[in-house]
Amino acid sequence: MRYFSNGTEITNQEYTSLVKQEEGSETAVDVEKILIKNTPANRTKYLSVKSKKPSIKLNKSSATIALGGKTSVQLKATISGIKGNVTWSSKNSKIASVSKSGKVTGKRAGNTVITARAGKYMAKCKITVRKKKTAKKTAMDLYRKLLEKGKFDSTEGKGSAYGFYLFDLDGNGVKEILITRGKVCYLYTCRQNKAVRLLARGGWGGSKWMYYKKKHVLLFEQGGAGIHEKTYYAIKNGKIVDAAHNSYDYNVNKHYYEQNGKKTTKKKIEAYERQLNKEKPVTLEPNIGIAGKGFRKNTAANRKRYLK
Repeated sequence: MRYFSNGTEITNQEYTSLVKQEEGSETAVDVEKILIKNTPANRTKYLSVKSKKPSIKLNKSSATIALGGKTSVQLKATISGIKGNVTWSSKNSKIASVSKSGKVTGKRAGNTVITARAGKYMAKCKITVRKKKTAKKTAMDLYRKLLEKGKFDSTEGKGSAYGFYLFDLDGNGVKEILITRGKVCYLYTCRQNKAVRLLARGGWGGSKWMYYKKKHVLLFEQGGAGIHEKTYYAIKNGKIVDAAHNSYDYNVNKHYYEQNGKKTTKKKIEAYERQLNKEKPVTLEPNIGIAGKGFRKNTAANRKRYLK
C-alpha cells in the first residue's frame, strides 16, 4: 500500500496523521438530508432571480397652494429601474404650472393634476389652488377660534363666551367683534393676521353698549353705586381711544367731562352727544348667564352663519 499527498509519496504514519487532522476539523454532512425536492414550487423558490419592478414615485400625492401666501410647492420624483429623465406636465396650466425641475406654481383658484413621466411610467400629484385669503376672511377665522376655544373672565368665573356682536368700529371694512360673558365684554380687532384685544370692560349694576354706525363710535354706559358714567370709544391709528367721557358722581355731586383724554366743558360734551344722537344707535345689553340684548348667541350655527 502506497500513500501520496499533493503528488508526493508519504509514509503510512504521515498519512494516518493527516487523516486524523481532517476528521477533527469539520463534521460530515448527510447529503440525503439537505437535498431539495425537484418540484415546480421549489424550482420557483430557489431557482429564480428577483428583480425590482421599474417605478417612479413622488414626494407628495397631493398639495395645496394658497394664492397670496406660499404660492408654490416643490415636487421631487424618485425613479428605479427606468432609463431617461423625468418630464413634468400640468393637466391645467392656467390653474397651476410646473417647471422642468418639478416646481409647481399656483395661478388661480381651482384643481389640477401634475404628472411626472419617465419612459412609459408615470406618477401624479393632485394640486388644489385656493383663493387669496382676504383681510375680512382672516378676521372671521380668528374670531371664530376665539369664540370656540377662548376663555373669558367674568363675575361668574372663567369660561366660554355667551354671545358676540360684529361691527366696523374703525370704518376700514374689516369688522371688529364685541364678545360678552355676563357683565364683562371684550373688544377685538384683526391686525397683522392676529386677533388683538383692544378693550375689556364690565359694569357694576346696569350697563349697556351703544354703537353709532355713521360716526364709528362705541358707547359704554353704566350706572350704580352713586355714579352714572358714559365713555365713548373710537379707534384711531389701530388703537382704542376715549373719544369722550361724561360721568356724574352723586356721592360728591360732581360732573367730569373729558374729550380725547383731556378735561373739557359740559357744553362741548353735550354738543358731541347731540351729533351722535342724530342717528339711532344699536343697543347691546350684556347679561349674566345669557348673551343679552343685541348679541348673537355663541352657538355653532351662529358662528357658521355670521363669521364667514
